[in-house]
Amino acid sequence: MSEFNKYQRYIIAVDDDAIILNVLINHLKRFLPEDITLIAFDNAASALEACNGIVEAESELILIISDYLMYPMKGSDLLIQVSQIIPKCKKIMLTGQADVKAVADVINNTGLFHFIEKPWYPKDLELTILEAIHAYDNERRLEAQEKELRILNEDLQNLVNVRTAELEQKNQELLEGLEYAKIIQNAFVPSLDVLGPEIKSTYLYESPLKVISGDFHWVHKTENYGYIIQGDCTGHGLAGALLSVLVIDIAKSYLLSQSDDINIEAAAQEIIIGLKSKVHIDKVEFLESVGVDFCILKIEFKTHDVQYANFNSNIVILDQDQTEIISKSKGFFRMIAHESEVDTGSFNAHKKRIMLFSDGLLDLMGGPNNKRLKWIGLEKWIHEPDFFAKGPSYLSDKIRDFLGTQEQIDDITLLSIYCE
Repeated sequence: MSEFNKYQRYIIAVDDDAIILNVLINHLKRFLPEDITLIAFDNAASALEACNGIVEAESELILIISDYLMYPMKGSDLLIQVSQIIPKCKKIMLTGQADVKAVADVINNTGLFHFIEKPWYPKDLELTILEAIHAYDNERRLEAQEKELRILNEDLQNLVNVRTAELEQKNQELLEGLEYAKIIQNAFVPSLDVLGPEIKSTYLYESPLKVISGDFHWVHKTENYGYIIQGDCTGHGLAGALLSVLVIDIAKSYLLSQSDDINIEAAAQEIIIGLKSKVHIDKVEFLESVGVDFCILKIEFKTHDVQYANFNSNIVILDQDQTEIISKSKGFFRMIAHESEVDTGSFNAHKKRIMLFSDGLLDLMGGPNNKRLKWIGLEKWIHEPDFFAKGPSYLSDKIRDFLGTQEQIDDITLLSIYCE
């Protein structure tokens, strides 16, 4: 056959015995599917030429059936060469006297589908050939599905790459936005240096979880007093930061409207009431999830007498090696449930250090046993020689060493002043 049709499906039968070849042809025509064309040859060379023609025509050779003992080329050699030209086609060898070695060579070199002894049983031959066709079609179907899946995976990967690039771009934009928001947030907060020269020794460590923090502080100075507010809002990142700015704005508006000697209990109440008034009545459920821990300190410059108004915050006094806990946070307080609970009190801080800090510091997870730092751990740190003199960078190193492979889980603030 000199010409083959593109995409046509073929089966080749080869036997140099004309009688056997005709019997084989007549038998095959009885059961072969209509979409398969049978071509027959009485020599191996013509069969090989046909195989090359099928490849060139982009057709399919489903199966080749060859006698073993032919001259000048044996069927075993033919099938080995066909396997090199069209490796995916199925191969059946007919043999009346093939030795075991010949069959083994064909199996090892061509992936022989089956060999059938002469004389064959018609039904056995039919079932074997139909099984070979079925196996070929299944393999091609799987190949097509694998190709389709591969294309789908490539398309999906491309889509993932596009989406990843988009997310990276959005994350970059978000980070830039957070950095800008941090600048705005810091613009609301005066430096601790405002308290000078009356209070010279100040310390501030801040470590936001997500660039911008829900922790906050604010300072104010009048002729005779210094005022410090330190707090911790629920939420991280932009949500916590917005809430902190709102609290600072309320506190600032109230404190700046007062005289030199400000009632800080009233100021604390104003923060709570003011925050609630900012929420529309239809959004009152928002207050169920809003928490703001804060304290206000009022320091008299001449005597270092300190008054405090505290709403579930951490206040500690260090007097050389002695530690006095004025207040410890009791966990999350909902604003709606604690409308008027503000603790007040006073102490003298002359030659003492005042510490205000958020729960994010105590909640650090790490150490050899991977447990919370808690107050007992923080207390060991702050009593190290020259802890505060070493500056915030030293605390940053301590935290990093403590965390190890763990990550920070909350905003952290430690604010401290020393009254000389």
